[in-house]
Amino acid sequence: MENVSGGICTQACGNHPGNCASDLAGTWTGVDSLSNCTALCTRCTSCRFAAFSAEQLECLWWSHCRLDDLVRRSYTQSFTTVRVKPDAPDE
Repeated sequence: MENVSGGICTQACGNHPGNCASDLAGTWTGVDSLSNCTALCTRCTSCRFAAFSAEQLECLWWSHCRLDDLVRRSYTQSFTTVRVKPDAPDE
């Protein structure tokens, strides 16, 4: 699993969990580990990338991400971002 520390894919979505069937991003709160975060992403159709913060107990997810161009701000430093699934065939 490819992962990068200290950044997130795009600005966070607030506390909106997102619709796994149609949204491009979302947030799950109260998540306590990177493995639980990636498990949630695996079950979410639109999720391909996830970012976990043990400090914030948050798991953010996106359908698209450039791991080489993460948003790096003071509030993103506690996140580790991972590619959970490969890109879709049409990308």
